[in-house]
Amino acid sequence: MAYWGVKGGKNVSFLGRTIFRRYPETSIIIGSNCTFQSAEWSNIVGISRRCMISTLKKEAILKIGDKCGFSGAAISCAESITIGDNVLLGINVIITDTDHHSLDAQERRENTGITSAPVIIGNDVWIGANSMILKGVNIGNNTVIAAGSVVTASIPANVMAGGVPAKVIKKL
Repeated sequence: MAYWGVKGGKNVSFLGRTIFRRYPETSIIIGSNCTFQSAEWSNIVGISRRCMISTLKKEAILKIGDKCGFSGAAISCAESITIGDNVLLGINVIITDTDHHSLDAQERRENTGITSAPVIIGNDVWIGANSMILKGVNIGNNTVIAAGSVVTASIPANVMAGGVPAKVIKKL
């Protein structure tokens, strides 16, 4: 972490090698007692990639709270991603605050037209395996996202949500 200029709290642990890519003049801040599982053997359900934590543009801020757990997660931040305390990400979850590419073919060729919007994940959230959290999403405290969901819009606190696109299934 220190090599990439990542700020970490106490007792951050890594099972296997986590990949960090910090763009210059950005911040990656990891709270205390977080665990990153990147080795195939580190999760009995099966991890298909190492944890990958990256910032993409100047002034991006990626902040992870205390006591969070990640298994093969890919987090890609161009603007702002905030993850609360006690958040668990199932295997192979993707969180991104940017489109990475424009929908317009000309803009893709010119690498322009890319939009970003902050992602905020509250405290005590559980995001199920193979889910995707996309730009502009706010997930409220104590919420569970079902495995395989694609979250394209904000989800309130204290609910279970799932599907493609994810919708509230029930109150918790």
